[in-house]
Amino acid sequence: MITDDQKKQLKAMISLMDEPDEETYLKIRHKVYAFGKEALPFLEKAMEETFSELMHQRITGIMQSIRQESLYSDLREWVRLGSSDLLNGHLLVTRSQYPDLDETSIIQRIEQMRMCECPCGWNSTIT
Repeated sequence: MITDDQKKQLKAMISLMDEPDEETYLKIRHKVYAFGKEALPFLEKAMEETFSELMHQRITGIMQSIRQESLYSDLREWVRLGSSDLLNGHLLVTRSQYPDLDETSIIQRIEQMRMCECPCGWNSTIT
């Protein structure tokens, strides 16, 4: 969780994403990237509000980098824990393409399917 001061700092840095000087922009990018997933809602909001193509491209690039690093980190943790939960592994990879994925509803639906009884009377409980 980031503090109010950090939120202000992050918003200020994002507002400078259209900086024409490449060296300055890279410093700003690095600082925004350091916030990790915490920066994503702020970047998404800024992208919705900007009309600058340059800013849109830069924000999209940072968001993709943050999401990719998050995926790599989550996959490393999944492997470290034994990588035996294939559903979790699948959800991790799927989240990279669908960031707003509602994993809870997917898991609940799969659980419902596992406990479903077939119309022919055969119990299809999967273990």
